[in-house]
Amino acid sequence: MNMPNPRQAFDNHRAGPHLRSVPNLGQDDPPYERTTANELPPMMFQVRLVDGQRFSFCYSDVRQIYRRDAGRVRIDVHALAHTTIVIEGRNLDELVHCLGMPAVKWMRELDPRAPQSKDDQPEITSITVTTQAG
Repeated sequence: MNMPNPRQAFDNHRAGPHLRSVPNLGQDDPPYERTTANELPPMMFQVRLVDGQRFSFCYSDVRQIYRRDAGRVRIDVHALAHTTIVIEGRNLDELVHCLGMPAVKWMRELDPRAPQSKDDQPEITSITVTTQAG
């Protein structure tokens, strides 16, 4: 059995990365990303907090999406433990609609140091994730 030449293998793989990099989001980017018309609905959505924490939830575990007004949304998730996600912000009607389809890939809260977006744009000012022991 012949072993390939290690030097040639390293040279072949120096052509560059084979994985697409995920772009860093700026504060001008939208507070959530939805699927495009040709994409299949995602199985999970991700919640990105300002402090760097990221949570992923299965759409199949979402039991209720409650919107009190256009600025407050509560999502109840029942998996291994009951989890409540509270989203507060502005102009979140489309987000609620997309969560119900399901069409949201991820959502993130705005950095408090960033300038506010235009009044007619959606904005997520805070996301709270609470898990109850079951």
